[in-house]
Amino acid sequence: MNKLKNAGIAAAIALIIAAVSASGCGGKTMSVEIERKTCAAPLRAINGDIYPTDIASVRLTKPDFDAVVMKHMGHYPMLERPDEFNRLVAAMVASLTKQP
Repeated sequence: MNKLKNAGIAAAIALIIAAVSASGCGGKTMSVEIERKTCAAPLRAINGDIYPTDIASVRLTKPDFDAVVMKHMGHYPMLERPDEFNRLVAAMVASLTKQP
């Protein structure tokens, strides 16, 4: 069951990556300003609190940026606590794919 769940999450991530590529995002330029203006895809992150993300600074470039911060977590949450990480990814994907 866990392999199936992981495969589903991997497929969802692949769809998101394809959507980001199709939206014109993806580092095609070296200009943050151009990327900010042309990238319509939402930007989300799941990070640990040991190496904190400066959410306010990222929002200066990408105002809709949001992050989930895992407590007592370093650089590799997907390896250190995979079940929790997978639940967070699934919730994030679900929130991004909800129909209005």
